[in-house]
Amino acid sequence: MIVSKLQWKKFQFLFEEMENYICKASLEERSVFVYYANHFGFIHIAYSILIFLAALNVIVGPIFLSQSLPCDVEYPFNVDQHPVVDIIYFLQSVQLCQCSSSVAVDCQMATLLWYLIARFEILGIDVKSVKNAYEFGCWIDKHQNLLRHAEEVVTVCKYLNLITVVLIIIPTIFAGIIVQLVKK
Repeated sequence: MIVSKLQWKKFQFLFEEMENYICKASLEERSVFVYYANHFGFIHIAYSILIFLAALNVIVGPIFLSQSLPCDVEYPFNVDQHPVVDIIYFLQSVQLCQCSSSVAVDCQMATLLWYLIARFEILGIDVKSVKNAYEFGCWIDKHQNLLRHAEEVVTVCKYLNLITVVLIIIPTIFAGIIVQLVKK
């Protein structure tokens, strides 16, 4: 979330640029965007909903299970008393919501990348209609501008991807260490 906070102006600029381009797009260009929205929009929505449902299942799990908190954690103090267990329950619920909402950030990065793919596809369609050297020069300018835009998207997304991968690998490594220690 810190990286998102540091990059929010760039994200905002990229999404505003995407929105402006789509609003001004021709019918042919809109058909490409509609194709991508129809094919990949469902994946974004389903992925986000499933992650939030998984978090909700863990949060309400103590109602149906024998454990008193969503996450089975050992604390160095007694957590069986009511004000303490309520506070810890609330904090664990907030953490689960934060973890599941980070998936939305990954979906936003995917949206930017799919937008780029659609723009490159539109550029590929445009090159087929080039008839002379002037139109080819205009197409090359569009291509160069799109490459610059792609570089901006990659610059913003690479740090978030790095953080996502690191935050997945570190718990996996520690879980493996714990499993190995328990086996011995």
